[in-house]
Amino acid sequence: DYVLVKSLNKKGIIISISTKSEKCKVQIDNMKMLVSIFDIEKIDKLDKAPEKYSHIRNGFDRGLSGRDSFSLSKIKTFRNEISIRQLTIEEARPVLEKYLDDAYLLGVSPVYIIHGKGKGILRDEVKKMLDKIPYIKSFRTGDTKEGGIGVTVAYLKK
Repeated sequence: DYVLVKSLNKKGIIISISTKSEKCKVQIDNMKMLVSIFDIEKIDKLDKAPEKYSHIRNGFDRGLSGRDSFSLSKIKTFRNEISIRQLTIEEARPVLEKYLDDAYLLGVSPVYIIHGKGKGILRDEVKKMLDKIPYIKSFRTGDTKEGGIGVTVAYLKK
C-alpha cells in the first residue's frame, strides 16, 4: 500500500508491519526505514493526497487482493481462534481461508480452528485444506484441554 509518512511529509510503500512493536518498514525512493504505524496515512497512489483515515496493510505480496487491508483496530483485536461449527463445508471454506490469510499477514501462530466433534466431516475437510496451504508449517489435533478432536491447531510459517 502507498502511504504518507507524516513526520517526514514523504510518500512511500509499506514493505512490512510488526504488530508487536507497532512499527512498519516503508520504502521511500531508494531508502527503507522503520516508522511508527501512527505516523502514516494511506494514500491511493504516490502522487495523490492522503486519505483522512489510514488503513494499514502488510505490504508483502502474498497473492492476496486489496480486500485484505488491516486497520489498527483489527490488528489489536485479532483472535487466534475461529469457530466454524455448524457450517457446511461450502460455507466454512471461504471463512477459514480468509481467517488464515489474515492470521498469516498479521504473524499470528498458532491458531485454533474449532470445528466441533460430530462425524468428523468438517475436521477432515479442514485438514485437507491445511495440507494445501503453503504457509501452514504444521497442524495437529487439539489436546484434551484445547478441545480434543473438536479443534485443530495450525502453526503458520513466519
